[in-house]
Amino acid sequence: MRRHALILTAAPAAALLAGGAGLLADAAPVVALLLAAAAAIVCVAVWTELQALFGGLRRLADLFGGLAADPGRVPPRPEAGEGAAVADVRAAGLRLHAARAADRRAHMAAGVAGRMGQILASLPQGVLVLTDSGLVSLANGAARRRFGERTLMPGTSVFDALDREDVGRAMAAARAGGRPVTASIATLDGAPVAVEVTALAAGEGVVLTFPAGESWDRALDHALDLHDRPPPAMTVSATTALAELPLVSLDTETTGLAPATDRIVSVAAVRLHGDRIFRGAALDRLVRPGVAIPPAATAVHGIDDAMVAAAPPFAAVLPELTEFIGAAVVLGHNVGFDLAVIDAECARAGASWPRPPSLCLFRLADALDPGRTDLDLDGLAARFGIPATGRHTALGDALLAAGIYQAMLPRLADLGIADWAALERFAARSRRATRMQAEAGW
Repeated sequence: MRRHALILTAAPAAALLAGGAGLLADAAPVVALLLAAAAAIVCVAVWTELQALFGGLRRLADLFGGLAADPGRVPPRPEAGEGAAVADVRAAGLRLHAARAADRRAHMAAGVAGRMGQILASLPQGVLVLTDSGLVSLANGAARRRFGERTLMPGTSVFDALDREDVGRAMAAARAGGRPVTASIATLDGAPVAVEVTALAAGEGVVLTFPAGESWDRALDHALDLHDRPPPAMTVSATTALAELPLVSLDTETTGLAPATDRIVSVAAVRLHGDRIFRGAALDRLVRPGVAIPPAATAVHGIDDAMVAAAPPFAAVLPELTEFIGAAVVLGHNVGFDLAVIDAECARAGASWPRPPSLCLFRLADALDPGRTDLDLDGLAARFGIPATGRHTALGDALLAAGIYQAMLPRLADLGIADWAALERFAARSRRATRMQAEAGW
């Protein structure tokens, strides 16, 4: 519409010239021809200027679209040679001003964040920030020294160091009272630790402060994006854009590989939205299978009978899992196995669940690279340069699958795959993976 409007504003000038040519045609054919030529030159000049303007506007739209998606992005400067036309000079100038403004904003944000980091790092008191689920999002040097350098790194669980029930009670008391509370929390070896607990805004987690030690490292590690939450998972349709596709990366650990008879001992899931992984929006549960866990299975995932003795049965975990998945697409490497074993658990317990739409990472990888053999999680992680940490734990494998899918998205975009229907059709191209999974019984 804007292009048409601009062209229409140029039309009267050309029309006047052309009309003048018509009036003078009888008296002076040569003059009429000169006026017509002048009209053509004006039209070409206006069209050239409009084309330059539209090109500059497109580049500006791309620039501000990128800044909206990633506020920390530093936009590119105008390219060499840009600005040959007057309109393009103006667009290039706007791009330069936007780039300078973004630079100043990024510099100011980095300066504030740096100073805040220095302050927290210098405190002799230990400071831990936790999500509601107990993930560590920030730990200063004093806290790390108190519990060991690698124990409470960002992204790890506070329950690797502190008693789950004690932490839960302290968090609940801080939320209920609306003010900091002092509590005694036991470490896993039973030693009591005095701690002050302050609740953040609803759903944002808590801050734990420990007494000052004799010495500490002036360090700070954080992953504060763990507090971010994804948008609600809306119902997925064929036209849902991949940029807005809600997914849940799912994995189970089991007593064996026969979904009809083997049992779940652990289930985990993590939310994605488009190309973003929300690591703080995760579910990770041990499950009591009701049967002995074979040593061969324990050798793979490390879960034994003692670890699940006090865990709930799968039927008690199912409502929470169903709510967590919601309307999202379930993603996983050979996810058909996980869904089949959940189906069997539901049938065994006399429960039902709405089986969600799913996307198999194995099929997707095979469709992207037919003929390759390194399509297991480790092979895919190595190919896409993703650290394969936490392997053969339900949460570790769910996070790894999410990261691999995220790394695949640029290649999918290059192939023109932009919505859920196109993604389903593309993954269905994998005849090899489909055949192998059918032979396995799921």
